[in-house]
Amino acid sequence: MSDNTTLLLICYSFPPNKGIGGRRWAKFAKHLANKGYRLEVICKEPAPHERSEWTHDTLHPNIRMHRLAAMYPKILTTVPQTFFQKLEYRIWLFLFKLISKGTFPERTFFWRKQLLRKATELIQEKNIRNVVVTVPPFRIGYYTSLLKIKFPQLNFILDYRDPWTDNKTFHGFMNLAPSRMKHELWMETQAIERASCVITANEQMTDWLKEKVPSSAHKMITIANGYDIDDLVKQPQAASNSTVQRFIYAGTFYSNVEYILAPFLSALKKQEAADPHFAQKFRFDFYGDMDPAMKKLFTGFGLSSISLNAPIRLNEIQEQIQLSDFCLIFAAHDHSFAFNTKFYEYLANRKPIVIFSKKGEVPDFLESNKLGVFIDFENFENDFENLIKNAKNKSIQFNSTFNTEQFSTLEHSKILIKQLI
Repeated sequence: MSDNTTLLLICYSFPPNKGIGGRRWAKFAKHLANKGYRLEVICKEPAPHERSEWTHDTLHPNIRMHRLAAMYPKILTTVPQTFFQKLEYRIWLFLFKLISKGTFPERTFFWRKQLLRKATELIQEKNIRNVVVTVPPFRIGYYTSLLKIKFPQLNFILDYRDPWTDNKTFHGFMNLAPSRMKHELWMETQAIERASCVITANEQMTDWLKEKVPSSAHKMITIANGYDIDDLVKQPQAASNSTVQRFIYAGTFYSNVEYILAPFLSALKKQEAADPHFAQKFRFDFYGDMDPAMKKLFTGFGLSSISLNAPIRLNEIQEQIQLSDFCLIFAAHDHSFAFNTKFYEYLANRKPIVIFSKKGEVPDFLESNKLGVFIDFENFENDFENLIKNAKNKSIQFNSTFNTEQFSTLEHSKILIKQLI
């Protein structure tokens, strides 16, 4: 007899693995566990002393983890410094290029056998019907789909946090050779066709997948990211009486986005040159990890109105958001559709959001609901000057009538439960 209350979840970065990759399903797992579901979670073995901001969400008796060795060269997770480190790094890149198809180096390339072995064991031991895999890493979506061949009765759910072959900027898809892209597309299509349900984090991704695999369009739905009310500051600090207008960015800055930052930094440089007291009126605080190339770009401009800060704990960043006047989002040109976690956490704090982006779903949503300001890369200088002017006049406000509760992870988990059997 099958067990409809036990769910097998495959999430490579599940806490205590660090990073945003585990956040979506840490939240869903918590809500499911609170409703009586039992979760068997296959994830990567975290490094010693590794921690996640969302580990506490997973500390529930109904959530049991099965940690598999990463099976990935450690050198590829670092920035090589010495001659021998750089040599080892290049050797591994060459080997990946030689033995793999699709993107490279791919974190789960060597994960297939142990993943399928453990998943098979759990499905048989627990008589599991519901299996969910969340991507990226994308290759595990294809690996997991192979279980559907062995166990046709499975309710196989494929969850997208980011676009797969529609991705141009991140996850190794920039300048990917056509032959490798063809293989990625083949793996993605196989996974989609075998899935019982395909979930994406936003409507744009859902539309792309429907166009890509029309025969599977009927099983595609959107369940957005969201904010968790448990993460919010219970007693928000009072706003500062400071005359400084404070902009805050909370999160990681990855590589290959110099084209996003350069116009922003140039516009700030112009403002500081025009007004010697600009830094006493405006401050732009960045909290989080930063790719070395991005940090070099920041420091190269020598701006006094910017501060770069190391990552801080979730409760601390929530306090900083409460003390800010505006929250910043920088969207890659092919990601103006992406309502990421950062967006919803800003939204929950009811602070005006300033998005630097090309035209797309997110800036349209902000403007139509009067939740912030859109700085268009097609009209950057003029839009940025208007932002500073309106900030001085304190004419930018968050729409006080907007209902943010609809975007909580608890509400979104109710949609997810409907997809289980």
